[in-house]
Amino acid sequence: MKITDLRHETLSVPTGTAVSASIGSFDAVSYLVITLHTDDGLAGSSHIQVPGRFGLAALRALLEDFRGLVIGRDARDTAGFAQLAWQRAFWLGQSGLWAFVSSALDVAMWDLAGQAAGQPLYRLWGGQRDAVGVYGSGRMWLA
Repeated sequence: MKITDLRHETLSVPTGTAVSASIGSFDAVSYLVITLHTDDGLAGSSHIQVPGRFGLAALRALLEDFRGLVIGRDARDTAGFAQLAWQRAFWLGQSGLWAFVSSALDVAMWDLAGQAAGQPLYRLWGGQRDAVGVYGSGRMWLA
């Protein structure tokens, strides 16, 4: 299952009112939606979320730099991708925008791996439970 294409689009969702913090405010939440397509016809997706619109152009540019690292790669080779991405970014540092982009691509690859296996990711990762017990405390919202 080889990755044949990387596509992305930007979406901005207005917040309705300005959201403020001590370092500034924003009036929208933006998403860089990433989709990886394979030769098997599958499409895996992920996204990067940012407050406002600042930094989207830089994220798109960095995503384009990653294009050559994912096109032609087996979508199930998440460990190989992580190693190569880390090596390429070594001199830039493994945090900040680089981490946003490499992590989003990793998630899209895992989405593809789960689809190809016909399994949810928790099973691919060794999860065995079909149900999880629920705990509630406080009774704060009960009438």
